[in-house]
Amino acid sequence: MAEMATISLHDAGRQLATLLTSREQVACGRLLSLLRSGQIKAGFQFPAGRTLSWITIPTHYWAKVSSDKFKMIRYSKTTSKSGALMVRLGAFPEEVVAQVNDALGHEEVASDKWKAVLAATSHRYEVAIIEADWIAYEQRNPPSEPAPEKKTKRGRPQKNWKDLCVIIGAYITKHHQVSPEDKIKVELASEKIHKIAEDDRIFDLPTAPTIKEVLSKILSRAESISIN
Repeated sequence: MAEMATISLHDAGRQLATLLTSREQVACGRLLSLLRSGQIKAGFQFPAGRTLSWITIPTHYWAKVSSDKFKMIRYSKTTSKSGALMVRLGAFPEEVVAQVNDALGHEEVASDKWKAVLAATSHRYEVAIIEADWIAYEQRNPPSEPAPEKKTKRGRPQKNWKDLCVIIGAYITKHHQVSPEDKIKVELASEKIHKIAEDDRIFDLPTAPTIKEVLSKILSRAESISIN
């Protein structure tokens, strides 16, 4: 098989951010959600002998990929190997066996074919999306019209506090159920709350430091309130 035209996850995330008129440069959370739901398929190419084989990554694989790990598709000056998600061939044994069996033309070349496959298992391969599949997705999902921004007194963009407040309240309640004697560690709690919201696919979130500031005010206010 000749080399297939593909688009990187980083570039797909950038284009997706444009489609969604998102303030993010790379829409990592939304792209991961599309992969988990099967609306978008991704995979990778690897050399098996003199041919290139394409392995489609199964949908259930993405359920095990955390939001933090997937954010590797963003470029970062402080993180090496950022800008791409790499996988090993051995993580997809069933898909590899099926691909190689389909590609085998004669029994006498089967041994050489499998030797080439085994030699490739020590390498890491960049995950990408077939370009034609991405173009088809874009055609099915034209850019959304930007919603009119609500004006606030401070002129700041609105964040998704409605859903986040539920998670903050749930976190505080759970903490007092599990560790009633321990005080909430604000910085750690704010990071956990932010991650829970990301895993719940809540978009347009305030940053963890902003959540920390609000959580500190909530806990401070709680100490001064009497409900008796």
